[in-house]
Amino acid sequence: MIGHVREKCVQVKLPVERALNATSRTHVYGPWLRHSSVETSCQINLMILPNDVGECEKSLTYPQFCIEVEFKMLAVCNTITESATTSISRFRFPCSYLYTEIESTDSIATSKAYEVIRREIYEKTPSSLGYVRHMPDVTESLVEEMKLIQKDKFSCDDKWLTLKLQIILQYHLTHVDHETLLSIFRERFIEREIEFLIKKRVEKNENLLSLSSWEDQIREVISEMGFTRYMHHSYVSRRANKAMLEAIQIEIASIRCTVPADRSTVCGLKRFKVLGPDMDRLEPCVICTEEMFLAEEATSMPCCSHVFHSSCIEKWFQVGNKCPLCGFMLPSQK
Repeated sequence: MIGHVREKCVQVKLPVERALNATSRTHVYGPWLRHSSVETSCQINLMILPNDVGECEKSLTYPQFCIEVEFKMLAVCNTITESATTSISRFRFPCSYLYTEIESTDSIATSKAYEVIRREIYEKTPSSLGYVRHMPDVTESLVEEMKLIQKDKFSCDDKWLTLKLQIILQYHLTHVDHETLLSIFRERFIEREIEFLIKKRVEKNENLLSLSSWEDQIREVISEMGFTRYMHHSYVSRRANKAMLEAIQIEIASIRCTVPADRSTVCGLKRFKVLGPDMDRLEPCVICTEEMFLAEEATSMPCCSHVFHSSCIEKWFQVGNKCPLCGFMLPSQK
């Protein structure tokens, strides 16, 4: 009997093994294997950037750093590496913080520099890089490196130095996780291109109610990106419907908006270069929520005297004629 079974089993052809993807892995092995542990490593680079503030540097009353923070993600699977820069932010950092001690919540004396850098990294870190927040040794090494830069690079006349803090998070992925990550990236890229398409069609006032034209243009976008797996009819039709509704909503909202401000009035607004005292005096620009940095051009409103980045307020007045803070109205475009 056993020999008979063995003889029959030899004739059975096993299916060819195939690489698992995220869907099949979940179906076969259960949802507990959907999120596997991923090996990660973090690299911190601190670089000095060229100083382009010119004569504005003479207006500074105390030396300070301008620090640009860039978060970068590297996904590595065997010999394949995919990279994506997730966000970039900036903040000012007075050199005096490097030697100012404060008392933290646990009654341990620590430097002001440590607290500020840790807070900036914590607040600006994308959720995918959240574990960087729990690495105090990185913050401590950054403070020590900045002390060395301040001693070596700052002369008696130097009061402004731009640094670039690059945080690179490297994921070492299995084939399954890499495929899942690429799928997420593809969908994000497609969504971004479709958003551009929506804005373009609204600006050109194309026929927004033609569903067939939406489907054709979305197919064209996907084809140009090489993501042919997303060109099936159900996906294109669903995304075309959504894009058409989004475009109609944008069009309706633009109709409700006030008319743009008079161009000659906007050109005549007071503009000035941001100097050292201005950075401490001025509030962040409410349009972009960023601080006023040295040598940037700012624009002051008449009457209310509210200040914004010149590039920000010019774009603002292309769609309306009211001050973003108080509602003071400029003459509208005829």
